Amino acid sequence: MCHRPLCLWVEGSAYETLDWSASGARINAARTALAVGDFFAGTIEAIGSEGPGQFTAEVVRRDAAGEIGFRFIEVSALTLLAMQGLEAS
Repeated sequence: MCHRPLCLWVEGSAYETLDWSASGARINAARTALAVGDFFAGTIEAIGSEGPGQFTAEVVRRDAAGEIGFRFIEVSALTLLAMQGLEAS
C-alpha cells in the first residue's frame, strides 16, 4: 500500500517518509546516530487542519544506507485519526 509522504521532525531535522502506516514509518536518517532499540520523540507535520502532532517511537531496524524503520509508541489521538484517514484515501 502506498501513501503520500509525511514530513516528520526528528532530532531537529525534517525527514520525508519513505513509507508509513498508522503503526510506524521508515525514513532515511543517515545523518542521525539513532540505533536499533533507541526511543525518540518527534513531530508529524501538519496533517489536515489539526496541525502538527507529537509522537514517540522505537527504532526497530537500521540498514547500512542509514534507513531506519520505527514503530510508533505513542501518537496523539487526533494525529492518529488523520493518519488513518490518509491511509484510506
